[in-house]
Amino acid sequence: MFDIGWQELFIVAVIALIVVGPKDLPQAIRAITTWIRKAKMMTREFQAGVNEMVREAELDGIKETLTKPQDVKQSIVDIVDPDGELQKGMSLSEDDLKADPKPEIDEPMTIGEAIDAGIVRPEADSEADDSGMAVKRKPKPTPAPKPRAKPKPRAKPKTKTDTPA
Repeated sequence: MFDIGWQELFIVAVIALIVVGPKDLPQAIRAITTWIRKAKMMTREFQAGVNEMVREAELDGIKETLTKPQDVKQSIVDIVDPDGELQKGMSLSEDDLKADPKPEIDEPMTIGEAIDAGIVRPEADSEADDSGMAVKRKPKPTPAPKPRAKPKPRAKPKTKTDTPA
């Protein structure tokens, strides 16, 4: 803080001993430490007051931004669609609303006609019947699983009696 080393402290202590005297030195040290404590307490209170003012100012700023939802909505719209093209593309005109939403459908197609038109691809394992509907073939039987080999017998553990003496 003050960058005072041991040498400087020793010189101050010797001068204080000479000026104040050995008899009144303990009382002088107590008075000085009391003043230092008071100064530290005042700086802590001042710092706490400044921190509280800063915190209140930040809270006021946050509260102000949160109480303006119109500004937030407009800022989101500006970010997402700055030139308004997206909104124009999404809006419907009166002609669009008057148009019939259901398209006209002729007679339904059979599967055979859809295959001929290239709309539907036939499956490899199906064939068409008389009505033009695809019929699934029966699945091919799966081969029977191979029998498992018998496990090999384990070797017997050697006991002390089996070992040669």
